[in-house]
Amino acid sequence: MTFAFEKERIRAISDDGMPMGHIAFPRVRAGLVNISQMMIHPKFRGQNVESAMMDALLPHLTSQNLKAALTCPFAQQYIGTHPEWKAILPGEMHFTTH
Repeated sequence: MTFAFEKERIRAISDDGMPMGHIAFPRVRAGLVNISQMMIHPKFRGQNVESAMMDALLPHLTSQNLKAALTCPFAQQYIGTHPEWKAILPGEMHFTTH
């Protein structure tokens, strides 16, 4: 699997070139994006593509000095179970996981 970063989106691509999924992270304001949507191709669901994309996206955002609001339920759950990434949340951002 490889990752392609585009403006406000990361795409996961299989080794044979098939699109596996994407995460949208539109800019909200200077220094802040919103991880708003995650889509996984049905063929690749249940194969940890979601986590792999988050594992690629969060260091990318950090390297760009960006904070991230989370309206995507998977992103909320991921950050909730990976406390090492909570620093990426803006100070005013709070959420609960179910």
